[in-house]
Amino acid sequence: MQRTKAEGKSLGRPQRLSSQQKQEALLDLESGMSVSATSRKHGVSRQTTMRLRRYPAVHA
Repeated sequence: MQRTKAEGKSLGRPQRLSSQQKQEALLDLESGMSVSATSRKHGVSRQTTMRLRRYPAVHA
């Protein structure tokens, strides 16, 4: 694992949304767009959108 970090590689599953896409999704939610509509717009599951809404600082 130390070698992986030293090489600058990341571990785990790739993120579905970039930081910019996460910010856009949060803005959509704040403007009143539903979780389902936001999920469809960004091509992610409802659970991903709800997780982003619940923990915005962790995911943004």
